[in-house]
Amino acid sequence: METRRALLPWAVLACWLVLALGDPCASSQYTVIDDFRRHPDYTSTSTKDWLCDRYLMPGWYRFQVNGSNAIVPTFCPNVTRCGTQAPVWIRLNDPMPSAGQDVVGEACAAWIFPSTSTAVCCILKSPAKIRNCGTYLI
Repeated sequence: METRRALLPWAVLACWLVLALGDPCASSQYTVIDDFRRHPDYTSTSTKDWLCDRYLMPGWYRFQVNGSNAIVPTFCPNVTRCGTQAPVWIRLNDPMPSAGQDVVGEACAAWIFPSTSTAVCCILKSPAKIRNCGTYLI
């Protein structure tokens, strides 16, 4: 009986964590970023219009273009594409995850050095996790 009583707080904590953290695929657990300029084919005509993700907080993001699900590129886009000077792409060692699964990769920012016109596909790196939520990725 004492063992059960001692385990009760841990069971309550575990339940609370599941409820508090929730499923990352639940709409309350991720942020939707819907912007046509983020498409890999989009090139901005003005540097004033460039997007900057510097202040994005760590978390789950669902990308869309005009309300349709989008996928962060898994290839190095040309610099100044995706509406930014330093487009971000995902480098994966594994294929995209199956529904309900995660895969860990690396978010890379592409950059070009103006003085030499030398392009670098992954000048800035950060760990990234992708989850397949069935009909979309976060």
